[in-house]
Amino acid sequence: MGNADQIDHTEPKFTEAPYSGNVRTRIHGYDWQLTVRAGDSKSFVEKVDGLMKWLDARTDKALNVDPQAPSAVDLHSVPVPPAPTAQAAPSGAQRVQCVMIEIGTSYSGGKTQLKFNCNGLEHPLTYTKAVGDMVKLLAPLGFTAAHIVVGQKYPINCFVTYSERTNGDKTYKNVDKVEAA
Repeated sequence: MGNADQIDHTEPKFTEAPYSGNVRTRIHGYDWQLTVRAGDSKSFVEKVDGLMKWLDARTDKALNVDPQAPSAVDLHSVPVPPAPTAQAAPSGAQRVQCVMIEIGTSYSGGKTQLKFNCNGLEHPLTYTKAVGDMVKLLAPLGFTAAHIVVGQKYPINCFVTYSERTNGDKTYKNVDKVEAA
């Protein structure tokens, strides 16, 4: 730096930001996941405030409105539905809509792993195989080996077909196929 009056205003570079947050939204008919990252809490709050103002001007407001929800409900007049009956887990292949693919690492072994965030599933479907197998799986979406970089997140609209298998008392979901929507 040399001179005490000079201040370096560049933000520090992190491999993973200490402060990070995600927002899922719909902008002009497209579903997006936006990420805000910052090196300190003050910058993070400022960036979130700026993003919220930007989103207020651009997002499809109807996305967060439930047209069937009454504005005021007397909870004593609403009938209580019966408890759901237990249903057997679906068997065979199942197809779900995927909204984002993350490239991460497996908990055990630290291997490269695809994580498919899908509508209707509480946890992402995971695919832990060699990068070549990942490229073959994602080929219908136009992915190449250059896309398989740990830490990358790709908002996407596709379908994932998976099957369940049981090993003892654990149930596993195996990703079988990925298709463009």
